Amino acid sequence: MFPFIQITEGVLIPSYFLVISLVYVISSLWLFIRAPRYRIPQKMVLDVCLIIMISGFLGARFLHVFYEHPDYYLKVPSQIFKFWQGGFVFYGGLFLALVSSFIYLKKNNQNWRLWFELFAPVVVFGYIVGRFATFLSGSGYGHPTDLPWGIVYPPGPEAPSGVALHPTPIYSMIWNLIYLFFVLLRQKSPPKLFNFPGSFLLGYGVYHGIGRLFIEQFRNDFRGQTMLFLSVSSWISVLLIVICFFIFWREYKNIKN
Repeated sequence: MFPFIQITEGVLIPSYFLVISLVYVISSLWLFIRAPRYRIPQKMVLDVCLIIMISGFLGARFLHVFYEHPDYYLKVPSQIFKFWQGGFVFYGGLFLALVSSFIYLKKNNQNWRLWFELFAPVVVFGYIVGRFATFLSGSGYGHPTDLPWGIVYPPGPEAPSGVALHPTPIYSMIWNLIYLFFVLLRQKSPPKLFNFPGSFLLGYGVYHGIGRLFIEQFRNDFRGQTMLFLSVSSWISVLLIVICFFIFWREYKNIKN
């Protein structure tokens, strides 16, 4: 909708890059403030935030370049480095950020469950704002629709204009806002059932994967090669659901026993 935001006359900043930069700063500050509640050193939080920023950026960019549009970037390799113009895949960033963070936490003898509790609402918040950035940039759009909430995008570099489309980024925002409200409510007055360290973020992995699988069916932007009628993002969602549910159930049984 607004792929560029004018800062001053003649100075335009890509809205996606600006919003993602702001959400990183806000999320890091939020984590820094929450850390004492879980007896986690604030300096270590800053270290992890830096690791996530670098690895998440590289992973998200890598999957976009080498999976979604490899032919284009092979022809114009200089475009690979113009990251401020957008072009990131959430799951690529998530995977590399998780692996890098786990290596750091393991090396420093940290309990990953407490870190999952620390990160739970911040991860959901970051994803919601990230979907908003996607909406502003005009990417991640849906199929044409006759529904009253269909959105007609203005002429831009990505979404087709002149036809009402499913606002899939908004669908994602609403779906994740529900869970964010749930997490904040539960952490304030946690119930006895399924309440154990790490449960919020593990539960979000299952919840997010289910929502992503459903919303993917409405998306009309390029999804890369499909396998058995599903995009790679859909298959990663299935894998995320299975892994998070397995760990969730294992942790629950261990606590119960």
